[in-house]
Amino acid sequence: MAAQAVPVQSVPVQAVPVQAVPVQAVPVQAVPAPSSDADWAMGRGRSPIHGTPGHGATIGQSAGSWRRVVSRERAVVVGRFSPDRRLVLGSVRAGRHAAPMHGLLTIDVTAARAHLRDLDPPGSLTAMVVAAVARAAAAHPEVHAYRDWRGRLVTHRYVDATVMVEVATARGPVAVARLIRNADCRTVADLSSELHEAKHESNGRRTAQRRWLERLAAVPGVIPGLYVMLGRSGRGRKLSGTVLVTAVGMFGGGAGFAIAPPGLHSLTVVVGAVSTRPWVCDGVVCPRELLDVTVSVDHRVVDGAPAARFAADLRRLLEEGLVFDNPA
Repeated sequence: MAAQAVPVQSVPVQAVPVQAVPVQAVPVQAVPAPSSDADWAMGRGRSPIHGTPGHGATIGQSAGSWRRVVSRERAVVVGRFSPDRRLVLGSVRAGRHAAPMHGLLTIDVTAARAHLRDLDPPGSLTAMVVAAVARAAAAHPEVHAYRDWRGRLVTHRYVDATVMVEVATARGPVAVARLIRNADCRTVADLSSELHEAKHESNGRRTAQRRWLERLAAVPGVIPGLYVMLGRSGRGRKLSGTVLVTAVGMFGGGAGFAIAPPGLHSLTVVVGAVSTRPWVCDGVVCPRELLDVTVSVDHRVVDGAPAARFAADLRRLLEEGLVFDNPA
């Protein structure tokens, strides 16, 4: 069958008029330059600082954050290594062969602190911990034993506590070691009075022994050798104490533990801060005042079980307020 052609009819297209839309100009407001730390915080914490030597400070805005180009002198100050730091360095070197074990204790001191405030004058938290550590160490003398020059194990029937106290000096605050004799036989009030006296000595008064040590610290190699002798000698132990207690909680604030580097002492206790936290009391969660304490012992002279018994007695003395009883 032959294909038949179909005629196509054209459709007329009508033009649609387009109306022009007026565009209104929007005024742009200049952004003021930041003039304070709060203005720099507009960048949601992103405020990179770029230093370009020899150029002045310029301010701009990029990607939603302020950027500042500053110019300053990148100076380095070289000072004298103080004798006090040399003494600390010698102590750390003397303990580099120790094998420390650390225990982190959280102790409820709510009742103990209330008793502490009732003392006249109010007692020191550090003094309370020193008294508890000394009495627990006296009950477990193996935790602060040491080995002498002949390799023999030497235990003490007394506790001399070395407490680090920060005092004001002409060179600024300096940590001074205060040796407290027979700390296990002294009351919390007595220890508080001695620590208060050590902290408020006029201008960090130095004894003749301390001035002698500072002169020796200027001679290379003398202080490390001196600390090695103190660590192995019975007479040296009488000068350095049998346990070390240091408090760092009042500087940092809040909860947390601190671990001191090994030194001369086989037993080191670091006192943290007191903070109010939830605690389970008789099956009920309630706010309590909790103290963080780090106990470090030298594993070369004591095992974990005696150290755990010492820690349990330390907790009991503080939580039950037995530390305020008159020492036997």
